Amino acid sequence: KIKLKAIFFRYDIDFIPPWCEKKILKGRLIKKRNIIIQQDPFETNRSIDFIMVSFQAPAKRDKTRRNKNLIGLVLFCVVYALVSVVSDTPQNITTSRFLRSEGNDAENSKRAIAMISFGESAAKSTLVERAVLSIRRRGKFDGQVVLITDAPEERYDGAFDENVIVMQSKDEDMMFGYFQNEAIKYKRFKTLIPKYFDSNSKLEDIQHIYYMDIDMMMAAPFEHLVEGLDEEHGTESVPADGDDMIFMFKDPMSDLFVVNSGFIVMDRKKSSRCLDLWREEMDANPTFIKDQLSLNEMVTKAKSGETSGCQIVAMQHHDFLDYTENEKRMIKMMDSGDYPVLVHLYNSCKAEKFSDEKTEAFVNNILMLTKEERAEHKFGKAVIKPSNENWAVQENAASKAVSTLPDDHPLKAVEELGEFDIFFALGA
Repeated sequence: KIKLKAIFFRYDIDFIPPWCEKKILKGRLIKKRNIIIQQDPFETNRSIDFIMVSFQAPAKRDKTRRNKNLIGLVLFCVVYALVSVVSDTPQNITTSRFLRSEGNDAENSKRAIAMISFGESAAKSTLVERAVLSIRRRGKFDGQVVLITDAPEERYDGAFDENVIVMQSKDEDMMFGYFQNEAIKYKRFKTLIPKYFDSNSKLEDIQHIYYMDIDMMMAAPFEHLVEGLDEEHGTESVPADGDDMIFMFKDPMSDLFVVNSGFIVMDRKKSSRCLDLWREEMDANPTFIKDQLSLNEMVTKAKSGETSGCQIVAMQHHDFLDYTENEKRMIKMMDSGDYPVLVHLYNSCKAEKFSDEKTEAFVNNILMLTKEERAEHKFGKAVIKPSNENWAVQENAASKAVSTLPDDHPLKAVEELGEFDIFFALGA
């Protein structure tokens, strides 16, 4: 006589590591058992259900096997619970020990991540905290992170761990009232990052600087990005006797722009020529509404031989970066748990179209927030708009640009120019 026995285990957790989730789905972690993962992509509470089915037979050998199966499953559940609690429970943002840093510690000591944050809207948002938290948790990087900002000193006082350096911008570097688009005077600071590094003795050993916009999040180990980019493009292997270089990803929004400046890799000793030329183009063209237009000018002049000594390397996205352009992208990544190293979740007007609830669930998932942290609703959708006056200037400039386009150009048929229509118009 054979009886069917089912033993049911349930363990509620806040986060199932993607590597474990994939193995479970493929049935590799528990042999000869049915595994079910219950997950609503818009619910932050997740659970994993283990169901073990065994057959009770009179033979002693089968009974022994059944007992071994039961013991094995129980041990797995206990070990998994301990690993989840010890390794995957997010700590306070002020600690750098949430996850052990991946990669060679000696090499990581030569790397730093840089960000800039300017303007009242950015200071009021939690975009910087969100970016740093993602670097520490999913990025598994506990090295130096440098923030250059015009926010009051007390804004970020005590917000981060000791390896986050907050540097105040200098008025001498701020081109007040010069650029038609006020945002360019902030973006100009990207070209001054090595200068600010030189002013801090804690950063004297840094050789490789990785700049990222504050509306990006790191969703996978930073080491994977470093190794992948160096292997494909030589980002950490710039020849000492060759041209200076800066590395950026190709612009996904339009063929009008050669590269996108939201992520930049700089060799501290071999990028100054490129950064100086970029800044010179910005200063020479105060009507440019996008810093990418200045980069376009650099490329054009380099091809014509007007300038030399700098190469702008346009990198492929591959699995390194995802520009999350719509909610479907968010759902797909969150549902699969398969994230690139960098996720660019726009803080621009385009983000307004995203559902608040879905965006917050997506961010919470990437940041691996605890229930207590989620209850604060601190890291949701962030939309930073330019001032009404500045936006009016941009719209006016775009309208003039559109009027010069051929009659068969698609933008001629657009009744009201949206944000990206404006960018494309000015780029054209």
